[in-house]
Amino acid sequence: MKLRNLILYFSLIIVVSCNDEPKGENYQLKSSDDLILTADNHPHGFTYQNCFYCHVKANIHQEDRLGTNLLELARELTAVQGLGSCQMCHGVNGVSP
Repeated sequence: MKLRNLILYFSLIIVVSCNDEPKGENYQLKSSDDLILTADNHPHGFTYQNCFYCHVKANIHQEDRLGTNLLELARELTAVQGLGSCQMCHGVNGVSP
């Protein structure tokens, strides 16, 4: 495959995937206690420090599923502090400080 065709192919894939609307992430939270990450409720990501490796920033904090009225604050903190803000609501995810 020529380089030009390869570039066009990958460009098309990127354009198509970037046009998807964020769908949000829903983890069926029952209470604010469920926000704290444990080995039981976060088995695939427990102890991993780079949350954005699995969680797309545009898909998180889309809906106030617990009715805490803190959604806007969570969005602002994530936008400003990035990964540094996750521990405030979700705990240390099994990582020693």
